[in-house]
Order: sequence, then structure tokens, then C-alpha cells
Amino acid sequence: MDLRSAAFQRLKPACVELNQAVLAVQGRSGSPAHVTERLHRLRTTLGQLPQQSLDSKLAEYVFVPLSHVLRLTQSLPIDASELTFECLAILLRDGWREKVVGPLAAQLLILFTITADRSKQTSGSGPAKTTSRPNDGGPSQALLVAVFSCLEYLLHGMNSSEKGRAQLLESSTLPNLGQSVVVISDVLVSSDQSATQLAASKALASLVKSIGHDHKTLASFLPGMVSSLTKVLTPSTQIRRPWKVLSNSLRIVKSLLLGTVSNNAAAEAGITVITPSENPELATDIAASDSRNKKANILQDSTRSSTAPKLDRSWLEATAGQLKLALANINRLHSHDRQEVRLDLFDLYLTVVRDCSQTLPKCQQMCLEILIILSEDSAVEDSKAQLHEALRTTEDLSDSLQSTLRDWAVSLPAVLGGADEDKKNRRLKQLFTAYNMLIDSGQETRTVEDLIIAELPEFVNTITGNKDGSRSTITEVPPVRLDDLPITLQSRGSLTFADPLSSNGHQLSLLHSIRRQLQHLSDVDRLAAVADSLSSLIRSTEGGLQTSAFYLALSSLRTTSDADALFNLDISSWRDDLLADLYDFSVSILTAGVSTHSQNTLLAIETVAIQSTALGQAFRPELLDVLYPVLSFLASSDPRITNHAITCLNIMAQSCEYSSVRDLVVGNADYITNAIALKLNAFEVDPEAPQVLAMAANLAGPDLVPYLGDTVDSIFAILDDYHGYEKLVELLFGALRAIAKQGAKEPRLQVEGSKAKESSSYQSHWTPSEDITSLADRLKERKAKHLPSLPNEAPDDPPDDPPDDPPISIPASTSSPPSPHLPSDATPALPAPQTYPLLLRISQLTAHYLPSPSPSLRLSLLTLLSDILPSLAAHKDSFLPLINTLWPEIVSRLRDEEPAIVAAALRVIEGMGREAGGFMRGRVRDVWPELVRVGGRVRREVDGLAGDGRWGQGAGAVRGAGREMDVRDKTGMAVGLTRRMEVGYVDPSIKGMWAALKGVLVVALRDVGVGEDMFEDALGLLGPVERMDDKERRVLEGVNLGAVWLARYREGMKADVPERIRETVGMYRWAGVTA
Repeated sequence: MDLRSAAFQRLKPACVELNQAVLAVQGRSGSPAHVTERLHRLRTTLGQLPQQSLDSKLAEYVFVPLSHVLRLTQSLPIDASELTFECLAILLRDGWREKVVGPLAAQLLILFTITADRSKQTSGSGPAKTTSRPNDGGPSQALLVAVFSCLEYLLHGMNSSEKGRAQLLESSTLPNLGQSVVVISDVLVSSDQSATQLAASKALASLVKSIGHDHKTLASFLPGMVSSLTKVLTPSTQIRRPWKVLSNSLRIVKSLLLGTVSNNAAAEAGITVITPSENPELATDIAASDSRNKKANILQDSTRSSTAPKLDRSWLEATAGQLKLALANINRLHSHDRQEVRLDLFDLYLTVVRDCSQTLPKCQQMCLEILIILSEDSAVEDSKAQLHEALRTTEDLSDSLQSTLRDWAVSLPAVLGGADEDKKNRRLKQLFTAYNMLIDSGQETRTVEDLIIAELPEFVNTITGNKDGSRSTITEVPPVRLDDLPITLQSRGSLTFADPLSSNGHQLSLLHSIRRQLQHLSDVDRLAAVADSLSSLIRSTEGGLQTSAFYLALSSLRTTSDADALFNLDISSWRDDLLADLYDFSVSILTAGVSTHSQNTLLAIETVAIQSTALGQAFRPELLDVLYPVLSFLASSDPRITNHAITCLNIMAQSCEYSSVRDLVVGNADYITNAIALKLNAFEVDPEAPQVLAMAANLAGPDLVPYLGDTVDSIFAILDDYHGYEKLVELLFGALRAIAKQGAKEPRLQVEGSKAKESSSYQSHWTPSEDITSLADRLKERKAKHLPSLPNEAPDDPPDDPPDDPPISIPASTSSPPSPHLPSDATPALPAPQTYPLLLRISQLTAHYLPSPSPSLRLSLLTLLSDILPSLAAHKDSFLPLINTLWPEIVSRLRDEEPAIVAAALRVIEGMGREAGGFMRGRVRDVWPELVRVGGRVRREVDGLAGDGRWGQGAGAVRGAGREMDVRDKTGMAVGLTRRMEVGYVDPSIKGMWAALKGVLVVALRDVGVGEDMFEDALGLLGPVERMDDKERRVLEGVNLGAVWLARYREGMKADVPERIRETVGMYRWAGVTA
């Protein structure tokens, strides 16, 4: 059994049942619901049949019961009508196909039009009706979809045969066809249902296609259809159009234009084409045809007339005006989010500029602009070649493009100066796209090319906001601390510069578009002229325009040319010349210091880096001119310049084949020091020179210090002349401190075991193991030594408190070095003949500036002394007189208001005591009350005491107060200052001062030697013993073990005191500690 027979066997029962149900309803014995049920079965059967199984005969067989249903439409539910037209659509598509002609086709056209017309009158744009109630005269939206599908397949079938096409153009059919156009257009415009809009657009497309071969008929429908389609294609917030509807509508407009107003259509119709000089007043507003009634009257007049409208030049002029307005409304679809819509719009406008260039000349430029905008879309890549071909072959189109380019170039600065970032980006890309199209077209472009080249710097200037010479909006990068620079530069860092003009995301995007255009010009070998113009502009302008030209020239150097690489061409003709010119200009900027425009400095630094990359190791001689200027920018207050300088140094180190920036600096230290010395000798007191000197010293290390003698002399001279300028003095001493710190690292100045080990000054003190004889001998020696100093006192009645009690400690051995006061037969040589005198002079100079009112300078000087005193101690003949010079100023700093400065002074005293030992004994004794006062200051800060208190009254008061002010915890144990600092919050500077004071006390006990009363003060300050660290306790026990035992006994730690000692507590008065 063939497919047709099988289909008949399946359709026959459904058709019979449907026919019976209809007859029952006609005889008032059946239910309309039964008809709907039978229709549903027939619809299902038709949908399941293969398309090849139906033919016109089967379609006629099925149409018989359907025709009975159509006669009862008013008595049946809406669902029945929907199912009926769905069945008809299948029959038209798969059954009748091209054989639907003659009276049946005419009747179906009228039926479908009337049904759709009733729908638009009663249903409007409301929701589809889904009830099964008898029809009240208004079909549902689903019925509209079915009816329009029937119209689509009917018109498609008639267009598939010559007889059908001829029937559509018959005078008897045209009025019905015109009415169909009106109904479809109205529903397409007014419906808010996506399915209905899509079905209507397909029906209209099929109608246009079916009559597209007849110019007069299609032209008669053109105004109404264009008006309706314009409304559909104009973006609106009231009705949302599906993208498929928009695509279909654009294709319909394209078909209408090709069939009515294209160059070929006009020629076939014998219409004289319009020249570009036509009067624009011929255009009429398309909005005048918005009224549906007026449009219907126009169409009825045109379709009922025995003759079509007169198609002549006047008609074409009026139509062209209407079409221009319509296309202007459609323009906004170029930004639609669906690429299918953008592609169809591109095809439509390509049709206008390519196929309607003579008939629609006034639309050319507008459509060309939209085509340029759409050309940036990858979706139209395949169609773009057709546009390029049109530009190459049509001179008028090329002229229109040049006119567009001029307009855009002139108006672009205003757009770039606005607030709409998206608009800026779009317009800039559009300008470059149009420019590139013009270049690719091969037409004469010199005038426009000169205009674009001249305007490029202005574009950059406007983007970055430098029109008035002000800085561009820059997000500051985190600054690099100068103290961290030596660490930063010792390893390979970044080799990429941040953008010198902006860090704003929108501005960077625009600048990237410009750089990409420069790359394109390089690819097509058009960049040389641009580079030449920019080079001249840099020298002839200033301010923001100069910066913009500099930026563009530098960007041009960074482009690459595929053609040059492919053919191995010599590109030095313009690239090398441009680089040489920019490098010369950059050196002049860098040597002059920071310019008014910091962007020029950034660009100059980048140019130096590019030149070093180009020359490689051959760039080393150029370091003489540029290394110091680049280093000087590390001290810039602008963090962008600092970071640019660091990147440039990294690039120069790599290009010149140095392993790091440190090696670059060390290898060219002579260049750097000479440049600094020249500035200092000329008394150029710029802040960069001392900072660069400090950084270079930190990078190069002690090897550089011996060569800085003349430089240090220049610094001393500047200090003499400018000592009143605190900031300058601080900078200069910052450089001296860096030099001294590195000089102190000289290996020959490192004293092995200088004072790191604990001194043995207390090892010969009395211990309980001494016998009575040795103790008696010691007492006799002490008595004999002090009798001459007390002539007025009775020998057997010594005073209770001698005025100058000698220290308990004595020299540890007879092999100790002689006192520095004693003459020496030979003066020992300096340990480092070049470095040591330099450090000594720097140390001596600090004495003159320690009284400075600047706390930061005082602290810096004291820190400097702490750093280099251990190295200076290697030569006692120079070191001890230095102590004598510095001592008064150091001691005066103990009363400084700044705790950090007091702590620094204490650290200097500690260093002096540790290195000079017994030489410091008298000085420590003299300054002891000040040390005790500092201890009282710390205690007041920790315990929150106000006023001077007991600890400000001198050493005698302290010895009593030490016990009275003891603080004990819950167990009765004494709590020391260190522990109390840990429990509560104490300012870090106070903690630092306390740590420095403890260091001085330990050195005084261990290395200098103190008297009994001073030992008691130290024990009171450092106590309680139980809270001391091991180092402090060992030092105290080494001086007087018994006193420490007794102190522990008094603190409640009786178990730690030997029994034989505890038994004598009530019998004897212990030396050094009052029981």
C-alpha cells in the first residue's frame, strides 16, 4: 500500500465522524463539543501524516467536512475554528501546494482576510481566548496565528505557479489582496502577542514575494507597508517585538526596496533617476500616514483603480523622502542585542547603498554611517566584503564616506569631552573603522588622511582631560618607600610600564583603541607619515598637546609591521629616526628635572627604556647621561614617576646585561658620584641628590664609601651655608647616615670580639670564699689610697658616706690595655685608611646638629652614632677623643621631651660604655643621676604617677624609693617594670626608653664598673631579681652575689638564699645593701 492510500485509510474515519457530528449539530441533535472533539482527532491525524502522503485530491476530500464546519462558525466554540484553520494550513502546505488556484484560491483569500479582520476588530491585543463557549464574534489570538499561517501557505502556493501569480495580479483579486495587506499590517503593528506578530510577518513576507515580480502592483502597496513596518521596527517600550519579527520585517523592507526603488527596478520601469542636487523639500513626513483610516483609503484607491499609480520621477522623489524618514527610524536597531537583527539591518542598508545608489542618493550617507557602525560586529564579517567591494567600485559612495569621516573627525572632540563613556568608545571605533575602509578602498584619501593625523593628538588630549594643561585623572599607585628601594632594586622587577596618561578604565579603553589604530596603520604601511607629523608637533607645541603627540609617537614606535618582517625590509628610515629624535628630547626633559607636565617625564623615562632595549649592551655609554636622572626620580613625590623609574632601571639593567639594578648602580658608581658631586659643588641644593646618594650607597655597599670623600666635603660645605634649613639638613644627614652605615660594614673595621662577650671587670670582686687575710689586705689598700684626699678628717673616724666612693670593680688582669691618658711610644695605624677618617668626620659633625629643633634630625643623628661607634672603636686614639667631643650633647639629650630620642641617646651611651670600658667610669658616675631620673620617668609613665615624684629627686631619694614603690602581686611577689608593661598598655616609645635604660645599666655594671651606691640604684631599678632576665641577673651576681641574695631574701624568696646566709641576717650589716 502506497503512502497516499495509507493516508486515505487514516483520514477517512476522521472525516466521516466529523461530517456526522456537523450534520447532528445542524439537525440540532448533536453537541458542538462533539464537533470540536472530531476536529481535534482530524488535526492530530493530519499532523502525523508524512508530507509526501498528501496531495490535492486528498486535500479536497478533507476540505469537504471542514467547509461544513466553516458554515457553522458562529454556532461552534472558538476552539473549533482554531482547529479548522490549523487543518486548512496543513492542507495548503502539504496537500494543495502550487495547485491551489482558481475560484478556490480566491475564496480562501477572502475567507482568511475576513476572519483576520474580525479578529483585529474584536480581539485587539488582548490575551487569547481559550474558553469552549460558542463564539461571540471575536476569534482568539491562536485563531489569528492559524489564519495567518493559512494566508502564508496560500500565497506561497499561488506564487509557485505561473497561473497562480497571474491570478494574484487580476483586477478582481487586487482589491482582496489590498485588504489582506491592510489587515496583516494592522495586526502586525497592534498585536502584543509574539506568536501573532511572527505569523503576521511571515504572511506579509509571503505576500510581498508573491507580487514582487510586478513593479506597479508592489509600488502601489509600498507606502502603506513601509509605514506599518516602520512602526514595527521602531523600538518602543509599549510593545516588545520578538527578534524574529524584526528580522522578518527588515527582510520585507529589503524586498520592497529591491522591487520598487532599486536602480534596476527604476530602469525597468523607465524612471529617470534622481540626481544628488534634488530639493530636500520634496520629502514628506511619513508620520502623516499613521492614521489607519487614511492609509486604508489610499490603498483602496490604489487597488480599486483600473490603473496603477503613475510611476515617474515625481513619484520616486516623494517615495525617496518617505523612505529616508523610515530608515532614520529604523537606525536604532544597530544596537539590538541579537546579532541576527544586526545582520539583517546590515543587509538592508547594504542594499540601499549598493542597489539604490542612484534612486536614493539622500539616503546614502545615513545608511553608510550605520554600515560602518555595524562593521565592527563579527556577525557581519561575511557581508563586509560586499561593502568593501562597493566602496572600490562606486566613487560616489567613497565621496560619501569621506564626508562622513570629516563630520565625525570634527565632532569627535565634543563627544570625547562628554559624559557618555559608551558613546565615546563607539564613535572613536566608528571613526577608525570608516578610515580603514577608506584606505582599503584604494580611493584618493590624502585630504581626509591629513585631517585624521592632525586631529589624533587632540583626541588623546581630550580623552585624558589635559586640554587646559591640567593633570589627567589618575588613581595614585601605592608609593615606594625610599628605605625599601635598595631591597626592591636588588632583584629583577617589573619590565612593563603602567599607562603614563591615565589609570581610568574608560580612558584606557579609548587609548587602547587609538594604539590599535596605529598598529593597523603600521600593518598597511601608512604610519610613517603619522610619525613624521607627530615628531614635528612635539617640538612646536607645549602643554597637553605636546604630551599627546609624545604619547602617540611613542606608541608608534611600539607597533610592529608584519610586512617588514615578511620581506625583511629596512625599517630604519623612519623608526630609527623617530626614536633618535624622541630620545634626544627625553634626555633634555630628564636632565632638566620634573617638568610641568609629569606625563612628559613618564614618557621620557619610557623612551630611555625603549632606546636601551634597541641598543642593548651598546647603550652602556649612554648611562653617563641618563642613569643619574632616572635614579633621581626615585625620590619623586609622585609615586607614578617612582614606579616608572624602577621599571626603567630594570629594563636598562637587562638591556645592558647586568644581573640586577644593584650591579647596574655599582658598575656605574663613578657616573653617579660624579653627577652628584657636580651638583653639590655647584651648591645645587635639590633634594634628589642626597637621596640618590643614600640609595646608591645602600645599593653599592662599603665598596663605594672610599670614593665619596670629596662628596662628603661638599655636603659639609652645604651644611655650613644652609644649616638653618631643617629639611635640607635632614636630607643631607640622611645621605651621610647611609654612607656611615655602609662604611661601618668595612671588614677591617669589624672588631673581633670587641665587647660582645661579658667583661671580666667584676670577676675579681669579693666572694664568700676569700679568706680573712686577703680581705684585710684589700681594706688596707683602700684606706691608704683615700687618706690623702681627706686631710681634715680624723683617721680613725671615717665619714659614713664618702664623697667619691671608688668603684667596687677593679681591672681583671694586668694584661689589660693601658689607659688612653698615658703616652704611647707608637700610634697604631688606622684600620681602614680611606673609610675610617670619613666615618670619624661624620661622627664629629653630628655634635653641632644634635641641638637641632627637629626631632627627626636629632633621632637620625643619634641612630647614626649608634650604627658607627662600634666601627670607630677599632682605633682607640681617635675613638676616645670622639667620646669626649660628643659626650656633652649626648647627655643633654637625656632630658629631651621625645622618648624615642632619649632612648636613642641611651643606646649611644651604651655603645660608648661597651667600647670604651673603664674610660667611661667617671662620665657614667657623673651622668648617673640623669639615668636614675630617666628610670623614674619610665616608672611614672607606667604607674600613671603625676609630677616629678620621688624619682626626680636624685640618686639618694631613689635608693629609698626603690623599696617604698615596690608593687607586689597577689602572692606577695614583687612585680618589676617590665612585667607591669606586659600587663597593661604602655606607649611603645616608653618601652623603648626602658629597654635602652636597662642596656645602659647592664653595660655600666659589666663593662664600665660602678660604685656601691650606684650598684644599689641599679639593683633597685632592675629589680625585683626574680623578674630579671638571665643576662641581667648574671651581671648583678657577678658584681655582688651577696647583695643579690639578700635582695631575693627581702623580696620573699627566702628559699633561694643559702641557710648560712639567712642565719647572719640579724648579725651583720651587708655591704652595698641596707638590711
